[in-house]
Amino acid sequence: MLGLGNSIVSSAISAAFDINSISSLISWYKNKTGVTEDSGVSAWADQSSSGNNLSQTTANLRPTYTSSTGAVGYVGSGGDHLVMDSQISLGALTAIFVMDMNIGAGSDFYGIAQGDDAGNFIQLYGSTGAIHGYINGDDDTTNDGTGATGLNPDAVDGVKFIFTVTKSAAVSATVKFYHNTTHSATDTDFDANVPVALNFIGYEETPGRTHNGNIYEIAFFNAELSSDDLTAVLTDMADRNGITL
Repeated sequence: MLGLGNSIVSSAISAAFDINSISSLISWYKNKTGVTEDSGVSAWADQSSSGNNLSQTTANLRPTYTSSTGAVGYVGSGGDHLVMDSQISLGALTAIFVMDMNIGAGSDFYGIAQGDDAGNFIQLYGSTGAIHGYINGDDDTTNDGTGATGLNPDAVDGVKFIFTVTKSAAVSATVKFYHNTTHSATDTDFDANVPVALNFIGYEETPGRTHNGNIYEIAFFNAELSSDDLTAVLTDMADRNGITL
């Protein structure tokens, strides 16, 4: 039996495994699947049963697309982002991103998901050797989230990895960050009863802080996944995206 502790032991998952078998799945943007390319990514179809597709009608705000790898490319200060058909509002959650980062010597923002209120976001921040994960929620009355929490092992410039954030409950939550299958850090600062409401992949509200790098696959769940389910999902995504765990 595989399990999560300070790390997850990786092994082959049956080819029959389907992320849709996990009932808490609410959105899944699968590598090389459902992407419409028109001077960049104009649409990315949700492969979950929710049908909450991503799109971008403005050509100069579309991320680039590389069909050979499925890389959806963001350019940092360009303001490129994709828009969900419907906002997702999450108390407990698991958010998983297969991605890479263009990391420089100076600290920078890597905004990977945001709401139509700039206080709702999931992002990374930092510089070479010091990349930190953040998650925040804002319901116009209350704003709460984590402080900076470092990845361990750290992200490496241009190297594809899986970044996962889990939040255990709607209130008095424990937030955990993972790099690939390694549990990097735990934070209990996000204790207010405020959801994380997301509308965009990339940043629309603060475009200068949008992701700098590629995103290959994304999944959102409205629960903190069990150890076994998280192991299965991460192994499946790693196999599909050419990541060795």
